[in-house]
Amino acid sequence: MMSEFLSYMQKMIYTSLIFENRYQFLLEGLGMTLLITVLAFLLGTTVAVILCYGKIRGNRPLKKCLSMMTQFFIRIPSLVLLMVFSYVIFADVPMSAVVIAVIVFALKASSSLCDLFYTAIITVDPGEGEAARSLGLNRVQTFLHVIFPQAVKATLPLYKNQFIATLQETSIVGFLAIQDLTRASNIIASRTLDPLISLIIITVSYFLIGWLASFLFSFFEKEKHITPEEVR
Repeated sequence: MMSEFLSYMQKMIYTSLIFENRYQFLLEGLGMTLLITVLAFLLGTTVAVILCYGKIRGNRPLKKCLSMMTQFFIRIPSLVLLMVFSYVIFADVPMSAVVIAVIVFALKASSSLCDLFYTAIITVDPGEGEAARSLGLNRVQTFLHVIFPQAVKATLPLYKNQFIATLQETSIVGFLAIQDLTRASNIIASRTLDPLISLIIITVSYFLIGWLASFLFSFFEKEKHITPEEVR
């Protein structure tokens, strides 16, 4: 029984990975998954900072508009957003499907991160902001160098989880014919008529990427926040 199972696994590993160099599908899919995830998350973080600053410093109508926008992107499924952006918003624009995917996931991430940052920022001790202003920092410098770093540190566990969530959401980009890890697995399974090996590989891959991201973020959790004296 065991020998038959080992023989089966050896055969499937060969047909899924070695034969016709099918492992290259997975490597290309891994690269595309990481590319979309990292770009979307970096862009999403940048947009989240801008939105958060607008919610804090903007007038009442702007704050209301930003809140409605973030809630819209949080509540609409990623697949629906991909369809809207692909077939409606950018239907007549010669734009790569990868760029569309990055934009959609960046907007999803920025909406969640904006709420995280906003909650953390309003809980920062006002005295630290006043101390920074007394040292000569203007309002923007105070926000970027004193308040925002503390907010990031306070929300780092959830920030890390958002990165992993963005990684997981990219598994649907195959809908736009983008060859990510999930689509690469489907291609191999369609050729071998047995998805076992390819599914095991992408499952382990997603787990390892998430674990590595958590490990890297843990270094930032050990860092202390920036104080006004350090900025000075």
